[in-house]
Amino acid sequence: MLAPARRPQLAIATALVLLMTASRGHHLASLAHLPGASWAVFFLAGAYLRPRWALPALLGLAFSLDYVAIAWQGVSDFCVSAAYVALIPAYAALWGAGRL
Repeated sequence: MLAPARRPQLAIATALVLLMTASRGHHLASLAHLPGASWAVFFLAGAYLRPRWALPALLGLAFSLDYVAIAWQGVSDFCVSAAYVALIPAYAALWGAGRL
C-alpha cells in the first residue's frame, strides 16, 4: 500500500475532496467545467488513504453533491434511476482496486 504518514494523508484527502467537488455536477465536459473525476478520486483514495471510513465519507460526498446539483442547481435528473444504487459497489470496487 502506498499510504503515506498522517499529515500528507490529510492533504491528499483535502485535494481529493476539492477535486470531486469541482468536477461533479456537470455530466458534459467543456472549457468551463471539468470532466467528472469520481472514478479517479475513489481509486486514488483507496491507494493513498489508510482509514476505512474514508470510503463511506466519499460516498456520502458524492451522493450529497448529486443531490445538491439536482435539487438546487437545476441539473437534470435524467440519469438518476433505480440503478443509481449500483454506484455504491462500483465506487467500492475502484476503492478496493486502489487498496490492492
